[in-house]
Order: sequence, then C-alpha cells, then structure tokens
Amino acid sequence: MIGAVLEAADGRIGEVADLVLEEETCAVTGLLVESEGQALLVPLAAVARVDWPSRRMYVRMTREEILRSLQAKL
Repeated sequence: MIGAVLEAADGRIGEVADLVLEEETCAVTGLLVESEGQALLVPLAAVARVDWPSRRMYVRMTREEILRSLQAKL
C-alpha cells in the first residue's frame, strides 16, 4: 500500500512511503510515513483498518501519540 494515505484517530498523518520488513522472514512490521517533510515510523500493530478502494489506512493512535512515541525512541 505504498502511496496510501495514513489517517490517525484525529486526522491525516501523511502517505505511506515504504514498508519496514523483518530481515529474516520479510514480514511487514511497520510503515514509513512521509509527513510534513519528515519520516515517521508507525508500527503495523497500530493499523486498525485498511480501506482498499480509497487507498487509506487508519490507525488507532492520534497524531500526538505517534509523535510522542517517536520522541521516546530517540
């Protein structure tokens, strides 16, 4: 779903730019999202649903929660 719009609980985050894969099994573990000029890593477990026809993915987290989780990992 590269190019899909990623929607947080409180609005649009950005577009999926790439997938994060587990090295040994190639299982998808996360989404690399381009948002306002920065790359955000969103865990795949946060995805609540995918709307294939409209190319949108919805996550359970708010924009602030995503940004806060990224800051905690830095």
